[in-house]
Amino acid sequence: MGSADPEERKKFRNAFLISARQTLAKAKELKDSLAQIEEQLTTAKTEISEKVHTENVKCYRNISDLFRSMDERLDKLTVMESRMHPVRIFSLTGMILGIVNLVVLLLVLLVSVGVIAF
Repeated sequence: MGSADPEERKKFRNAFLISARQTLAKAKELKDSLAQIEEQLTTAKTEISEKVHTENVKCYRNISDLFRSMDERLDKLTVMESRMHPVRIFSLTGMILGIVNLVVLLLVLLVSVGVIAF
């Protein structure tokens, strides 16, 4: 075991160095490959981030427009409601006068038939 031929040692050493160089070359290839993948991922992340931001801005603008539209409609509804107040008063007055007219008409009818005598 301990008495190895110097020629064998040299062959073993050369084989070991060749194997180490190949391993280092593969490690460098892997490192370069990982660097490329990292760069691609960074680029993809940036693109996705920009697209998400663009969509967020679109959504914000749409929601903002929706709220403006709702405010305009609410203002119109408030104006219409304020214009309906006199119509309600007029309708209520007409109903009350109609009921009073009906009662007076019934009284006149009952007096003329003789059911009620004054």
